[in-house]
Amino acid sequence: MKDMAMPDLSGKIVLLYLEHRDHETTIEAPVFEEHSGRLFLVGRVPTGGSQNDWLGGLKVYIAWDQIQEIVIFNSLDDYYDRMAVAWNDNVMH
Repeated sequence: MKDMAMPDLSGKIVLLYLEHRDHETTIEAPVFEEHSGRLFLVGRVPTGGSQNDWLGGLKVYIAWDQIQEIVIFNSLDDYYDRMAVAWNDNVMH
């Protein structure tokens, strides 16, 4: 991992689209950790980051090699504001 240029995700909210999943995953303040030779993005599911908030606050490990796309939000407020715009747009159509 030392030779790789990894994004600085300190204090960020990250929306992840993963291989073989039909939904996205959101994690708060993720850090990179290596486990058994694999790189993981490790953080917590933010409040409001899962359906009915059943995963809110739980620690999550996402294998870096399973990530297809990442979207980085500057803060939880930024994430919520943009989610509200998307939700309102879906309701209107």
